[in-house]
Amino acid sequence: MKNFDEKEAVDFIVNKILGEYPGYDRDKCREYIEKMMSVDFEFMRDTGVIVDGAFMSEAYYEDDDAFCYVAERMMSRIKDEDEQLCSDLLEGYFEYFEQYMEKCDLLSWE
Repeated sequence: MKNFDEKEAVDFIVNKILGEYPGYDRDKCREYIEKMMSVDFEFMRDTGVIVDGAFMSEAYYEDDDAFCYVAERMMSRIKDEDEQLCSDLLEGYFEYFEQYMEKCDLLSWE
């Protein structure tokens, strides 16, 4: 996707989350964020935000629906003891992914 670097985005999000929750394991945090991003991209493809590997600037991204979509799929894949971690990371993922997209001029507000 033009102007989007997935590794850079994951690094940005993980570093922001670890700044907020310094006790979290970096590797586990990275693993969860990568999975969340993958599921979020699935949502974006399903809703026309990503078409043929490119972000559609005119497409509307419903972040509340995306959050529910990603949360449902992530919570069904994790161990019970990771539920709080996943919940914290979900909040961080959506907040910091938005910041990353704004930083890269990949987000427009309608």
